[in-house]
Amino acid sequence: MYYMYVDVISPEPAVTWRKDGRHIPTSHHRYRYGNFHTELIIEDVRPSDEAEFTCHGTNDIDTSEQTTFLDVQGIVFKVLCRML
Repeated sequence: MYYMYVDVISPEPAVTWRKDGRHIPTSHHRYRYGNFHTELIIEDVRPSDEAEFTCHGTNDIDTSEQTTFLDVQGIVFKVLCRML
């Protein structure tokens, strides 16, 4: 499992996630969102998951975007990536 999240500020932001620039749909069978879309959880990590992941959040006050790269090497048990 790979777990990424962003800290939530107030007012609550509208958050979207992208993998290599493409929007990740909420209906994806192995990628799921948690905590009002501020967390992205990838179940059963595979080599095809290796990519650049971007979280974009916006609210009435500000806009923020954070990017991280998931490098899949062998068996991944759990990786925590905190995006600030």
